[in-house]
Amino acid sequence: MAALPDGVIEKAKAALVSADLTAGYLQEEAAWSLLVGQPAAQQLMRTALQQGAQSSEGEADLESVMRSVSR
Repeated sequence: MAALPDGVIEKAKAALVSADLTAGYLQEEAAWSLLVGQPAAQQLMRTALQQGAQSSEGEADLESVMRSVSR
């Protein structure tokens, strides 16, 4: 967790399941929107795609792909 970009853990905790599913989905969307626009998140996603995250092989071992791009 220490390797994650600033703000990721806090936003993940804020998006915990709400008793009201509609409110929970809206909260999750709001948190995702804040994170996805950050340069660090964009770089991680770009690198993950370059490393094959959306290929059959990459999806079969997505954890390894994501761990390799977060270093």
